[in-house]
Amino acid sequence: METRLLPYGKRTAVYVLSKLSGAGLGIAAGLAYMWVKSDFDAFEPFEALRPDAGLGAGIGMFLWLMLYAYGMLATFAIDGLARWKPAFRRSAVQALLHTAAGLLCFLVIPFRAPFPGSLVITGIAGTVGAVFALFFYAGNRLGRRSAWVRGLLGLALPLIVLGVQALYPEGVKQDWKETRGEGLYEAEFRYMNGTQNIPVYAKRGQIVSFTMTWESDKGGGYGMQVRGPGGPSDYADYRPGPPLSGDDRGFGGTIHADRDGEYVIIASGDRIKGKLKVTWAVDAKAK
Repeated sequence: METRLLPYGKRTAVYVLSKLSGAGLGIAAGLAYMWVKSDFDAFEPFEALRPDAGLGAGIGMFLWLMLYAYGMLATFAIDGLARWKPAFRRSAVQALLHTAAGLLCFLVIPFRAPFPGSLVITGIAGTVGAVFALFFYAGNRLGRRSAWVRGLLGLALPLIVLGVQALYPEGVKQDWKETRGEGLYEAEFRYMNGTQNIPVYAKRGQIVSFTMTWESDKGGGYGMQVRGPGGPSDYADYRPGPPLSGDDRGFGGTIHADRDGEYVIIASGDRIKGKLKVTWAVDAKAK
C-alpha cells in the first residue's frame, strides 16, 4: 500500500509545483516589467509587487490574486477539460485556452466602468491578462520537465519576493535621522527609496491641516498620500491646499476625519537624498 501511495504522492507534488511554477514565471515577468519601468531600480519592483499595496501603489495584490487564485482555478478547469476530451490535451489548444482565460476575467470591466474609453481599457487589460496567462502556461510546461524550474519558480522566487518585502516593509533608507515632536516630524537621510508613515490621531469631524516639504540634494522624486484608519486601502478625505509659498517644494492640504482613529500621512521618496519635514495641526472641534 505504501509503495503505491509514494508514486501517487510524487506525481501530485510534481503537478502542484508545476502549476506554482506557472504562477512564479508570472511573478518573474511582473518583476521584470516593473524593473524596466522603474529605470532599473533594485528595490522598486519588490515594492510594486507588495501584496498589501493599494491599486494606486503598484500591481501587487491584483497580480498575486490573478496568478495564485484565478490562474490556479482556470488551469485546473482546463486540465479537467483535457481529461474529458483528449483533443484539449494538444499544446496549441492548451495555450489557446489559457489565453482565453486571461481575456475572460476582464470582460466585465465595461459594465463596472461605464465611462468613455472603458472598452479601450478592457482591451488593454485583456491583452495584458492574455500575455500573463501565456507566461503561466509556459512556466507550467517548464515545471513539468525540470525539478530545478519547480524549485526556483514554484517555491524559491515567490518566497524571495515575499521575504524582501517583509524585511523592508517601508523600503530602503540609509543614514536615516529623524526628529519627532508635537505636530512635527523631520528626517534627514543620505538615501530614501520607499515610504515613511507619519500617524496623526483625529476624532470624527476634526480637520487636520498639514504641510510636507522636501529638500533634495541630488535629483530623485517624492510623493505623498493619506490613508484612513482602516488600513492600506482606506483612502482618507484629503483635500489639497494651495501651492507652497516661496521655494518650498512639497504638498499641503487638509484631512477631514469621518471617524475616530489614526490617520496616516505617507511620504514616499524615489531614490532621493536630502530632508523631509511634516507639520500639522488638528482643530479642537469634533462632532
